[in-house]
Amino acid sequence: RRPPAIFCSTDDQAIGLLRAARELRIDVPGQLGVAGFDDIKEAALADPPLTTVASDRSAMARAAVDLVLDDGLRVPGSRRERLKTFPSRLVVRTSCGCV
Repeated sequence: RRPPAIFCSTDDQAIGLLRAARELRIDVPGQLGVAGFDDIKEAALADPPLTTVASDRSAMARAAVDLVLDDGLRVPGSRRERLKTFPSRLVVRTSCGCV
């Protein structure tokens, strides 16, 4: 049995899934809903256009660099908060079957 929908961790994976579904004659979104994460430019151009989660990738990259640099200067035993959160938004397009 096939799942009704698949959420991929990247848009590149989701676009690959759309291609595989087309080759297998699986109708997206009729038989399978597909969504990704990243909101890369190609997501809007996919067939069908890909539903995705957009996030601030530059802010994530800056935070990652800051964490790496901070670790290099970190005092042993310090307990500074390392959890970071970033806003994101759902970009609904045809591939999920919601429109």
